[in-house]
Amino acid sequence: MNVADLVGAAAAEHGERTAFRMLDGSSTTWADVDARVDAFAEQVRALGVRPGDRVAIVLPNGVGFAVAFWGVLRAEAVVVPVNPAYTPREMAHILTDSGAVATVTAEGPARIADAAAEPVDRDTAVICYTSGTTGVPKGALLTHGNFLANLHAFAGLPALRLTADDVLLGLLPFFHIFGLNVILNAAALHGAEVLVMDRFSPTGSLHAMAEHGVTVAYGAPPVFAAWCAVPAGQAPPLPRLRAAVSGADSLPERVWHAFAERYGVPIQESYGLTETAPGLTSNAAAPSPRAGTVGMPLPGVEVRVLAPDGTELGPGQVGEITARGPNVFRGYHGHGAATAEVLDPDGWFRTGDLGEWDADAYLVIKGRLKDLVIVSGFNVYPREVEAVLLEHPGIADAAVVGVPDGRTGERVRAVVVPAPGASLTADAVLDHCRERLARYKLPREVVVAEAIPRRSTGKVERTALRAIETGAAPSG
Repeated sequence: MNVADLVGAAAAEHGERTAFRMLDGSSTTWADVDARVDAFAEQVRALGVRPGDRVAIVLPNGVGFAVAFWGVLRAEAVVVPVNPAYTPREMAHILTDSGAVATVTAEGPARIADAAAEPVDRDTAVICYTSGTTGVPKGALLTHGNFLANLHAFAGLPALRLTADDVLLGLLPFFHIFGLNVILNAAALHGAEVLVMDRFSPTGSLHAMAEHGVTVAYGAPPVFAAWCAVPAGQAPPLPRLRAAVSGADSLPERVWHAFAERYGVPIQESYGLTETAPGLTSNAAAPSPRAGTVGMPLPGVEVRVLAPDGTELGPGQVGEITARGPNVFRGYHGHGAATAEVLDPDGWFRTGDLGEWDADAYLVIKGRLKDLVIVSGFNVYPREVEAVLLEHPGIADAAVVGVPDGRTGERVRAVVVPAPGASLTADAVLDHCRERLARYKLPREVVVAEAIPRRSTGKVERTALRAIETGAAPSG
């Protein structure tokens, strides 16, 4: 089955229902979307795009992105989603590496290469580029089967089972795997409505959600934190909201509790990667949601936590998370060696993330393997230190990285953002940490900043944190 077939099915069953609604009040139905997808597929074919050719989509959130995405797939070509905020250099790398023969921008589809690379397998739906945290971004080859397997896995969870009566918040970037499959494709699968937002205002988005009756809110942790920071008098009730889903990074427990207290809805924190289309685990797959965890594996997905020697670890033991299932990608486009490093012959994918099972088999994320800080031979997990920092009432946001140290190998650097009206000093932060962390885990540098650098998905830009010139001696 082609993912674009979801749109045809939505049009056949829910044709007159609203598919997309914009903040200006304009809307379009599933029947309209299906007709536009057909027309766009014809435009793509008219450019000489063959089945298996790559077409890059460089568009912001909107109906245009959705039509282009499904239209390219209906033409049996392969979508390469591109962040429209990328610089020309960043875009050039993706266009060259993917072998794209055409692009879709605000001006419409256009051919960019006369002589193209050989088409990829027709099973491939999308080449989705990783964020490049481990080097140059690589294109994950995701099949139609990968997308559909993950869609149906989420659809089988009672807490997240969608219907045509649902209104989904379309705030997360559609070019990212979370927005692409968990929102866009899920809406098509169920004939649900998407309220499209292409920019974020905490108070404004809450009022829009109330006005348009959003039932399921999807967001990254900074989005939920920003909603909770809106003063109670300025935050409207959300009477139709029945579910909330967080992904892309770790959700602070205090945000989980604050959101549940204000709206009466627990956040179903989930975990996944670009390479897994994207979901691996979710609190919605567990008996009940639990703050500080990412729940349990989705139906059909196997997850293990392994020691460096490959031994499977039990509760309370930290190791690398590996996964296997029908949603796991087939490899990186044009990067066979990189694929072999993360995919074994039995289909197990090494995520590069660290985690542990709690006593009840909920998965707890400890951070990225490459972000592990080793101080005098002891392991320090940034997320553990960040969680302690966020317990301080004067800290609105925090991130931790390791930086080189001539004496201990590495030292912990904490970057903190003061809460509104708070006066924050490095000494106060250190005093707070000393009561809650072993000495080797203590930050040796505390940088007070206006904001934590993050990507469009909400993930912390740790490379930027390491590059900060503090000019200060390590703290004691």
